Amino acid sequence: MVKYAGYCENYGYGYTNYVKKKFNLNENFLVRNFNNRPNIHGYFFNINKISDDNKIILIGVDNEKLKGFVDNGFKIKDSFNNCYYISK
Repeated sequence: MVKYAGYCENYGYGYTNYVKKKFNLNENFLVRNFNNRPNIHGYFFNINKISDDNKIILIGVDNEKLKGFVDNGFKIKDSFNNCYYISK
């Protein structure tokens, strides 16, 4: 899947999958793609799990938009190039 959907580029599938495993995210989380590509949130969504809007994976975000999240109380937990895992 990473071959077609990218790691931190394109859809960001690889980075999203990496964060899900590294941080043991068992609840639903948000994925925001700024690469002008469709969001892959649905690949990781499970209707039987609780959603946590305070855990967000940002794909292809620029510094200005990232600063907006940080200014709203999010902390950067992990990063790779212009992909970030943030949470409150």
